[in-house]
Order: sequence, then structure tokens, then C-alpha cells
Amino acid sequence: MNTQTSQDHQEGLREANSCLVLGAGVGAVGTTTALLAGAICPLCFVLAPALIGVGAWKRYQIRRQSAENSSAEAQDRRA
Repeated sequence: MNTQTSQDHQEGLREANSCLVLGAGVGAVGTTTALLAGAICPLCFVLAPALIGVGAWKRYQIRRQSAENSSAEAQDRRA
């Protein structure tokens, strides 16, 4: 992997992790609100799973792309 690809990889992972953490945080706030007030914000109900899903999907894509790049580099070395 060259440095630009490595930087893009790290930036993508950082963005995916941010989505996961934000989703977990919103979910925790929504859960706490539901326990204390007996009601949950509809935005929290939709936003938390959406952020977690987006983060997980981004991590999956980055890992898949990384694996494809690694296998392509290995084939180039063999040739």
C-alpha cells in the first residue's frame, strides 16, 4: 500500500468509527431519556441505528477494498 492509499484507509476508518460512536452515543441518550422520562425522541429512535449501520457499512467496504488491494499487490509481486 502506498502512503496515499494508507492515509485514505486510515481516514475512512476514522470516519466509520465516528459514525459508530455517534450512533452509540445517540442510542445511549435515547435509552436514558426513555428510562427517565418514559418517552423516546423519534429522531433518536431513527438516527441511532442509522448511524451505526452507516459506520458498519463503511468499515465493511474499507476492509473489503483493503483485502482486494492486498491480493492485487500479491499477484503483482508474483508476476
